[in-house]
Amino acid sequence: MFLSGPVDPKQETLIQATFYEDVRASAGPGRYGLDHPETQELGFAPSLLNLAGITAPKNGLMLIRVEGHSMEPTLVSGDLALVEKFNGRVDEGATYVLRYGDDILVKQLQPLKSEGALRLISVNQAYKTQEITGPDLEQVEIIGKVTGKIGRV
Repeated sequence: MFLSGPVDPKQETLIQATFYEDVRASAGPGRYGLDHPETQELGFAPSLLNLAGITAPKNGLMLIRVEGHSMEPTLVSGDLALVEKFNGRVDEGATYVLRYGDDILVKQLQPLKSEGALRLISVNQAYKTQEITGPDLEQVEIIGKVTGKIGRV
């Protein structure tokens, strides 16, 4: 039985997601991102994403593995983060994958416009909040917003 009625998978157009096999988003101090990562294209049925409460992305979907403990219990080491490509707007308190220098991180973001800074927040209280200011902001590239995850129970 389906919540919204039966779905014929042959009639659904799959949402393509690029899985970056060798890239890890660090939920910790930082993880080096590869310049030429191995990728694999995967397809997701929109009905499956909808059942999981994930809106079909408008800007493209990526899967990036999480490594580390700073985002626990929200994201656990080994989870695959479903990341919608960045749309140019930061939703305060949402979780994002970003590049900071050579590191790929996964953190909650809080823009501090009055201070011209960006706060990187770990869910796990054992990890410190980090503020990026001034010229260091030029080293930040927001890759996308985490909209869901695939992980073990």
